Amino acid sequence: MTVLLLLLVVSLSLGAGGLSLFLWSVRAGQYEDLEGAARRILIDVPPASPLSASPLSSAPTSTTAASSSAASPAGPAPKRRG
Repeated sequence: MTVLLLLLVVSLSLGAGGLSLFLWSVRAGQYEDLEGAARRILIDVPPASPLSASPLSSAPTSTTAASSSAASPAGPAPKRRG
């Protein structure tokens, strides 16, 4: 019987939390422009011009460890685990 009371309290608190988050999102204006997001995905954005590329993208790349550690003052990048 105490388990049922515990489950009742937990479910009512989760429901009240969900309702409060929904009301907050309505007041914050999250549901004002539903059509805009659907239409924005269909708009074709032209690619960025080469002049607006970041300076890091034009840096020379090398696959050797000696040149990459010499180019980076912090040393080689840490290896990622697969």
